[in-house]
Amino acid sequence: MTVDYVRVYQRSTPSNVTLLFTEDNSNRAIALDSVTQVRDPLPVVGLNNFSQDQRTRLMLLATNFDLRPGDTTSIVSATAQDSLGNNHQLSVEYIGRVPQFDWITQVIVRLPDNLTGPSDLLISINGRGSQSNQVLVSIK
Repeated sequence: MTVDYVRVYQRSTPSNVTLLFTEDNSNRAIALDSVTQVRDPLPVVGLNNFSQDQRTRLMLLATNFDLRPGDTTSIVSATAQDSLGNNHQLSVEYIGRVPQFDWITQVIVRLPDNLTGPSDLLISINGRGSQSNQVLVSIK
């Protein structure tokens, strides 16, 4: 993966609302396959995954996420709504700060077994009662 540029924004007023990163002027998530680091559209099952189930794991990036030392995945829940309006609970497998960017939290979620694709998913996370924005991820 090659990064052409990084753009940094600063809010004029601070916010404590958890925000998942999106592309400029859209609700399309900056979501990566957690193993191959490729962008969506992503497969439901990926042969390069390290797990036996080979389900794709998504890495979402969040800001304003209240992550404290010793926190585990139990403080976070994640939900995906498919294009038919069905809600799916996503298993949160990892949360942690992005090295050298301690204001960014990465959240790794596993795509559910009952999701077959293709679909556009609206994904949000909730941590300590703070609901994030919904972001769009395409599944092929």
